[in-house]
Amino acid sequence: MIKLTTWKRKFLNKSGRLVLIKAFLASIPIYFLSVFKIPMGMANSIERLQRNFLWGDSLGNKKLHLVRWDSMRKGEVFGGLGIDHIIDKNNSLLAKWIWRFGIEKDSI
Repeated sequence: MIKLTTWKRKFLNKSGRLVLIKAFLASIPIYFLSVFKIPMGMANSIERLQRNFLWGDSLGNKKLHLVRWDSMRKGEVFGGLGIDHIIDKNNSLLAKWIWRFGIEKDSI
């Protein structure tokens, strides 16, 4: 979980937290997602961290989630916030390796 001191975190509004989620929390596991199949429990815990960080208060306590998480993961064109689904990202990164092994002769 992102550890921010309370005086720093209370100055972040929802859009600032969203930027941190997209830039930091979603990009940390990219290498592992591209190599290994992520367990469902681990994917759920990463998404729980993202939800709690977005909706939490300045002390890190849980608050009422105002919008369903499924609708926030939709693309910005479809009215969501564009937060990536961990399982879908994992499947697409693994499929990229399968595609690469099929196309390139010296890929191994």
